[in-house]
Amino acid sequence: MSSSASSPESAATAATSTTSPTEGVLWVTTSILNKDLPESLIHEWYREHSLDVLNCPGNGGLFLRYKNVDSSINLYSDPNFAGRFAPSTTLDVVANAQWPFLALVKLTDLAWLISQQFIDMPRVSKVLPPQADGSLGSAFDAWNAGLRSYETVNRVEGTSSGTGRPQYILSVQTEEASGPVFEELEKTYSTLPGFRRSVSYKLAPGFLEFQEPGPLPQGLALYEFDGDQPPSPSTSGKHIKADVWTLISEQGDLSLNV
Repeated sequence: MSSSASSPESAATAATSTTSPTEGVLWVTTSILNKDLPESLIHEWYREHSLDVLNCPGNGGLFLRYKNVDSSINLYSDPNFAGRFAPSTTLDVVANAQWPFLALVKLTDLAWLISQQFIDMPRVSKVLPPQADGSLGSAFDAWNAGLRSYETVNRVEGTSSGTGRPQYILSVQTEEASGPVFEELEKTYSTLPGFRRSVSYKLAPGFLEFQEPGPLPQGLALYEFDGDQPPSPSTSGKHIKADVWTLISEQGDLSLNV
């Protein structure tokens, strides 16, 4: 699972500076690294991995998976992690990255990400191709993964009377995590048909050993929509990247929302 490590010192600082639970979300985008692996395998592995996550003490109790509605995105797309370490790297690299899959894990406390239970969680599986020495296959050899941790900023409820999990979410990544930026996005998306709710977040770095490398968007807004048709992202506004995703799996306490 190709990724890049962040500083252990930054994680320790985050842990000591957090005196009360900080609600948030673990955002994980994935593509298939090994081109010999079929799409069905990533779903099989995630069914196993999601149980490991939900059985790990301290998580928020909800694990959601989505697939990008853009069918032109290559399941084996390369996020160009290696090219993100150049001094000239900008957020354009993030904007140009194409991800076919998204996983969201509700977090009651971001500190869970630096807990020993999380660190010790299995990243190997018998469903993955075994290593050359015969040991269990590793997710790091199978998937590209962009991991980020975000702190919850605000929630806005819509007027949709839909029940169950909305089929679609629209994610908007922003350079800033400011009130005016989120308010402007609300004006754009909360008026669309089927709007159920939105959650805005600010980047919370320092909690992940294998955080997505390079400059990252400071803000993230997730918009849920009911209905049979996906929403359309705006081409204007102060966003870096907007994607529409369709729900493919929900596990844990299904009464919860991220």
